[in-house]
Amino acid sequence: MSYTYMDTAELSTRIQSNDDSILVVDVRGDDFIDGHIPNAIQVSSELWDDVRVIDNLLASYPTKSTIVVHCMMSQIRGPKCARKLSDRLSALTSSPETETDKPEIKVLRGGYDAWYNMYSNTSDMIAYGE
Repeated sequence: MSYTYMDTAELSTRIQSNDDSILVVDVRGDDFIDGHIPNAIQVSSELWDDVRVIDNLLASYPTKSTIVVHCMMSQIRGPKCARKLSDRLSALTSSPETETDKPEIKVLRGGYDAWYNMYSNTSDMIAYGE
């Protein structure tokens, strides 16, 4: 298992339609509180070396069928964390029966930078605080 990319328009459509099957994971650090995608959770990339953090993330959101990971530009941290998440899912679900239950792992193309550039003038598409 690996990951694929999702563009900002697709993510926006899913958020605006209140799609509760999607989880957005922002792996940036302190800059999360200065602006983030609505309903995103923050799990700083610095924490992803601890497999317990990944296991906790998966256990906390068992019904999500799509997990979108991003950092500022989704060039290094976002894809690295998506790969770790994908690898952990593969390790946890090794039988063909459980393969279909795995969430789809996506990386937001262009990261928060692309999101902000697209939606900074749309008040309900940028959230602030924790």
